[in-house]
Amino acid sequence: MKHLLSLALLVVFSAACPAVTVVQSALGGNASGSFTTGGTLTTTNGNFASDSTLGNTLLLVLWERQESSNADCAIVINNAVVTTSGFTWSTTSTHSSFQDNATATHCGNGKIFYIQNASVMTAATTTSVSLAVPNGEHCTCSIEFSLFELTPTGTITLGFLLSNNTGTGSNPNCGTLSPFGLCVIVGVPGSNLTAGSGYTLGPNATVATIGQGSYGAGATPYSGNLGLWAAIGLTATSPAAANVTRHRGSVF
Repeated sequence: MKHLLSLALLVVFSAACPAVTVVQSALGGNASGSFTTGGTLTTTNGNFASDSTLGNTLLLVLWERQESSNADCAIVINNAVVTTSGFTWSTTSTHSSFQDNATATHCGNGKIFYIQNASVMTAATTTSVSLAVPNGEHCTCSIEFSLFELTPTGTITLGFLLSNNTGTGSNPNCGTLSPFGLCVIVGVPGSNLTAGSGYTLGPNATVATIGQGSYGAGATPYSGNLGLWAAIGLTATSPAAANVTRHRGSVF
């Protein structure tokens, strides 16, 4: 009887999971050039300012911009190669893209890479990105990336694609992102937008402009309009709660 009573007094608690937050972010490397017979864009190196924490999630945001003189816009951002010694980045074929309807010469793409449960990435560890420019593409082209460190994550989802090819100003967004969201935009013309309600801006591109990333939750990551833009979103949940068995009345 005492044994049964002891079992009845056991209670399983679900340990609370902290919300996903950004630990640090950094603007990475960039590359630009003019092409008529193909080539490769290879960025300068980029890195975090501080060592990352073991088990955290790392993100790489890639922006690509083309000003094409032959209405081609043929660069394929899914061919981008990310190089970080000792690390392998994950992604999907999902990416954002815009090409203006009027002349088909103003173009841009965005993509997100990630590493969950990552080893420590020291501040001395550098990352670069290379992207092929197809033969026959006539353009002034540029790529640039930024880095984010998040606290541990559960499920990561990429998608939430929206774009505007019309040239008429509209508000860039990724729909509603929750519980943690990152909305990455690439666009033209104009200047950098400010963060919308419930969001914080990450590093802004300085070469592959306009390129931005805004993180938080909700439906308005940016305040302001752009005439041409493409957006890709990422959502991340907290890790699964850990079950902890306790006796009733225990204080641990």
